Amino acid sequence: MRNILIILLASFVTIAIKAQQDITLEDIWRNYEFVPKSVPGFNFMSDGRHFTRLEENVIKKYDITTGEYVEDIFDASAIAGQKGFSGEMDRYSFHSDESLLMIESNSESIYRRSYLANYHVYNLQTGELHAIYEDGKVMNATLSPDGNYVAYVWDNNLYYYELKSETTLPITYDGSKNAIINGVADWVYEEEFSIVKTFWWSPDSKKIAYLRFDETNVREFTMTKYQNKLY
Repeated sequence: MRNILIILLASFVTIAIKAQQDITLEDIWRNYEFVPKSVPGFNFMSDGRHFTRLEENVIKKYDITTGEYVEDIFDASAIAGQKGFSGEMDRYSFHSDESLLMIESNSESIYRRSYLANYHVYNLQTGELHAIYEDGKVMNATLSPDGNYVAYVWDNNLYYYELKSETTLPITYDGSKNAIINGVADWVYEEEFSIVKTFWWSPDSKKIAYLRFDETNVREFTMTKYQNKLY
């Protein structure tokens, strides 16, 4: 019995060693053969029975238990051209009561996780559409818990937009490039801690807490791009 166990153990060790020899750095870092597979674009609904997916600029609703299609919740083409909306969606999210839809479009990458985008809020009950900032792209637009406001960052300053009056007011004034950042993490926090948005609504939607980063004394340096890539 002991001999059989030794033979089996030796076989497993041999198999393990061979398996390790078959794994190369090219497979790991160039071909990405061992990256976990996933299915992106899911948003589970509050009823616990349905989920939604974005398919060709249409948000479709499915039954979790059967995987069967139920209905279209929103078709972006229906409001194309309104309030500067192109009719194409990159991402979307629901307000907690699922009456409001936050739409992101024309995304422009900054670093690994941060990006600029055009943001719109669409009321699924009334059909009303709001452009959060019509003059350009902003970062991290976030609906307040009561659904009446949207906070966002533009040019390193934090703002909030009131849906009812369609007015925008600044929260900070001192934001500046390579110096002061309000409401958004600097590159180090983003890269090492996977943090981008650094502001939070209070539960009653009356206050916003935010982080302020001071990079005034951080010097600039040149980074070489190899093969026209950042890293």
